[in-house]
Amino acid sequence: MADLYAQLFNEHGQIRDDRIEDLLVEAISGKSLFESEGVLFASRSPTMSEQDTARIVFARRLHQCQKDHLPTRDILEATALKNGAFNQADRLEVKNLEHMIQRMVRDRENSRDPRQKVEFAAEVEKMRLRIMELRLPEHEVFVHSAESKADEARTGYLVSCCSLTGDLLDKSIWGSWVEFQACSNIQLMIDSRQAFVRAWHGLSIKIIRAIARSNEWRGRWKASKETGAPVFEGSPTSWDPNKRNLAWWSDFYDAVHRHPECPPEETIQNDDSLQDWMNQQVAKSKRVAPMQQPTGRSYMTGDGKRVPMIKVGEETINVNTPTKAG
Repeated sequence: MADLYAQLFNEHGQIRDDRIEDLLVEAISGKSLFESEGVLFASRSPTMSEQDTARIVFARRLHQCQKDHLPTRDILEATALKNGAFNQADRLEVKNLEHMIQRMVRDRENSRDPRQKVEFAAEVEKMRLRIMELRLPEHEVFVHSAESKADEARTGYLVSCCSLTGDLLDKSIWGSWVEFQACSNIQLMIDSRQAFVRAWHGLSIKIIRAIARSNEWRGRWKASKETGAPVFEGSPTSWDPNKRNLAWWSDFYDAVHRHPECPPEETIQNDDSLQDWMNQQVAKSKRVAPMQQPTGRSYMTGDGKRVPMIKVGEETINVNTPTKAG
């Protein structure tokens, strides 16, 4: 795994035993631990009050950028569309995929069929990857907009609020937004920003999936389901991304284990192998069903035509026969 989380995994793609506890602390406490120049710090998600103040920081910086004649997102978008930098078909595909993902996530949550849960998860994962691919050209254009610069200021303000130090990692590193802006320790600012983004947006899905498969977490998850005790404090609507994603993937692995054709454990433990298995399940579900055969009997349609009845299984269905609601 060639990213900043690579050191968390062993040669088999599993989380190292000596790191699982730290990651569970991060997922459960909401604090992202990080090291900068040999010192341990933490970052957390912002409160609603901090996010509200960050909107003011964004608005002020956006106003200044516009006074400095930086192009807005709308101007860059119009120019890109005029020059053909954006493909309208791709943008439409993104919107359609987003709608489909929302529907499939709802359907997956409502389904009690392990097969359907696995199929929905496979489709959603493929669509999310496709959206990321389609959005790359737009990201490269909009990074130069006034809104992007204002968003950097907003993130900086939140970093100043959410970066923690002290024996219990519960005290702010910077006393204020002004103090953060005047900070000369560039490495600490960079490390704090990365940790904040990780805390706010959550761990990567690869990390979450590995935690969800770990023995320590599976034991906690199983105990919660068997006793009815909450797996996390607070209502699910108040959970941060790590908690929501961990619960989602834990439920997903439950569905895989309940699946009538559950794959071997080595397949479940490998994301790529499990994805291949899910793709096979989706392909099976999409195979054309055997052609329905006429019964030799017929009925009269509303326009006066006589057509054969269709036999499905062992039942003969007459579409003209009225039914009663149970």
